[in-house]
Amino acid sequence: MHLLANNKLSLISEKIYHKKECDIIEINEFIIKRADKDILIKGLENEFPIECNYFGKDFSVLYFEKFYLRTSSYLLASIIINFINIDECEVVILTGGGGSGLMDVKFGSEKNINIKIKNFLEKLCKENLWIITERNQP
Repeated sequence: MHLLANNKLSLISEKIYHKKECDIIEINEFIIKRADKDILIKGLENEFPIECNYFGKDFSVLYFEKFYLRTSSYLLASIIINFINIDECEVVILTGGGGSGLMDVKFGSEKNINIKIKNFLEKLCKENLWIITERNQP
């Protein structure tokens, strides 16, 4: 089952890369070893304004959205966590946004929030002596 879930997660991120028509989607992928499921999810919920958390036995999908009045645009951040075994997980951070209105202005908020989530995960791993490695992207 884990192998199937892992392949599906990789296929999802590959499809997003191939469908990407412009630079409004930022993706980061990690493997975290020695992770504690509860600490990881609680930490993300405490640090970011998570609006929804879908979860199952081996996965969790957290997301939040933010509206920027100055550009009339939304930012969506999704964090997909696939628990490979009791202390190892894959994490995919997907952030996207885009300008709209007269000039289609974008200020890079999707990249900024992706970096904030990445930095938070690295800090959380360091505090808990977990091992985090960034996965090569297609």
